[in-house]
Order: sequence, then structure tokens, then C-alpha cells
Amino acid sequence: MVVDEQLVFTHRQVRYSIRDVVVSDINATYLAALRQGSPFISGIPKQVTRESQAEYVSSISESAQNWFFGLFADGDLIATSGIQVRGVDSFLTASAAATYAEPRVATVGIFIFDQRYRGKGLGSVLVWSAVALHNHAKVTSLYGAGMHVRNTPSLRSFLVVGFVIVETAGDYHRVMAPASEVTKPHSVQLEQP
Repeated sequence: MVVDEQLVFTHRQVRYSIRDVVVSDINATYLAALRQGSPFISGIPKQVTRESQAEYVSSISESAQNWFFGLFADGDLIATSGIQVRGVDSFLTASAAATYAEPRVATVGIFIFDQRYRGKGLGSVLVWSAVALHNHAKVTSLYGAGMHVRNTPSLRSFLVVGFVIVETAGDYHRVMAPASEVTKPHSVQLEQP
């Protein structure tokens, strides 16, 4: 689905924007990072090509349950965030899901693929900005994410902006937060539209 809006902000004196990814945004750095893979990212196709990713981006823009946002620095795509809306009971164990009145959760995934931007606090910025942008769609007010217990940078990115660990099952943490409790990092200054 397309939100058709963007957030523009400064973080540590660098100007960024986040918006829907379109096919023309697919760049060589993104493709190379997908080809290299990551032990913490699932669902990467065996053959990553510009065409396969163009098809992927197009299918998301046509979906009613999926969003794909890009974080841009100086106009270049440097990171992505995918959001999928699904039932809380398909995300958490039955006992944990029973504690939530909201029947649906928007699960958030992040990928800072441009190595030059890793280690700069952008994980939490990406989580916050993706939730803020997605929340305009008013599909659900509950957000969650799952990450491998060894993926400390990802876990920290969510905890810093207000998510809490609600469950650890096997090798995975599950974190959740209502949109109203996801806070903008102090290092971010929003630009007025």
C-alpha cells in the first residue's frame, strides 16, 4: 500500500527523508546488500536482480496489508522498513496475544543496508519514522517486531523509541508498542512541510 506522504528531518546534522519506495529508488547498494544477505533477514530471493526487486516493490504498493518505506540521505536510498499488518494471534503465542485488545498488529522490519550509515543511531530513527509515517494510514495502532536474540542492534533500535519486550520464545524476542508510545529520538529535528 502507498502512504503517499513523507517525513523530512535532520539527525546529527544530516538531512533525511522517509517515504514509500518506488521502483526507480532501487540502487546498486541496495541490490548488493540483498545479494550479500544477512543471518537476521529472511525471505531474500536466491536471485536478487533489479527486475525481481522492481516486481517486489510493485506488489507491495498494490497490497492492502504491506508497506515498504525507504530512508534517504541526500536523495539516495540507504535503508528500508517493511511493515505488514496481521492478526496479533499470528505474531505472539496465544497467552501473550490474549493480553491485547487490538486484534491486529503492524509488524516492522528494518534494514540499514548502506554500510556508511550503520552505527550512527539510524536504527531507532528508522523505526520511529516508519511507525510515524505508517500511522497516517490508521490501519492499526499497535506495532510489533521480532528479532533474533543475538541481533542486539535491532532490539536496541526498537527499545530506544518505546517498544518493550513482550515475549521471548526460542531464539526470538517479540517487542510491541502502541503508536502513541513510540517516541521521536532526541537527535531528530522535524522539518515543517
